[in-house]
Amino acid sequence: MKPTVIPHPLKRIHFKYHSEAALSDFEKAFIDQYRQLHDELASIKNQLLYLAPDIILVDTELAQVSMAFEKLRTLILRSERMFGMGPSDEIVPGVYSIKSGEIQAALDEFQAVRSSYWDMMVPMHKKFNSVYEQFAAFDEKVEHFEKEFSGPLFRNQDHMEIDTHCFDNDMNQFRVEWVGVAHLQDECLDDFSEWAKKQTTLVNNSDALFVRIKKLFHYIETIQQLGKGNKENEFGLN
Repeated sequence: MKPTVIPHPLKRIHFKYHSEAALSDFEKAFIDQYRQLHDELASIKNQLLYLAPDIILVDTELAQVSMAFEKLRTLILRSERMFGMGPSDEIVPGVYSIKSGEIQAALDEFQAVRSSYWDMMVPMHKKFNSVYEQFAAFDEKVEHFEKEFSGPLFRNQDHMEIDTHCFDNDMNQFRVEWVGVAHLQDECLDDFSEWAKKQTTLVNNSDALFVRIKKLFHYIETIQQLGKGNKENEFGLN
């Protein structure tokens, strides 16, 4: 039986025919390929709908990491000033004190928050790359369909059962859905790009801070001999 209306999550697919004659093998393949385009676009749309809140969630978690980073950075700066390790223009006269284990506690807190963030960020990043590549490749799949199926259908419409006018209307509706998905993709890309900028800044700042922490710990261990033989006063990088 010829499929006239094919329900689909993306949109209803509608065909009309010129007669009751059976469909050719080409037309059967045509309908199958057209349905597959709908399947592919619906899959991309669903992934984008799930991806959008994931990006926002990761961005929110990044803000928590940034807060822990600033807490650690402030403590390191205060420690550097106390030991006279910072540049002369950074050393502000005053009395500074650091509790035993305070630096390690702040470092552990930052590492824990960052580890939790990383567990959320990596899957989101992989999902984004996957759906982005899938959407980029979708153009080629549509071009292939138009070259191998849509074009021949219109060129040989006098010998086809499928009504080309009805199909043309349906394809236009498909393109409307495609534009909508492209809009979703653009929104996700914008959000992702904004998050990526903040992520890159934090990574660069963290790398620079860890260099300073290593120098500070080395100073503490070699000059003041803090933490040796006492687990409560022990400093170290995890």
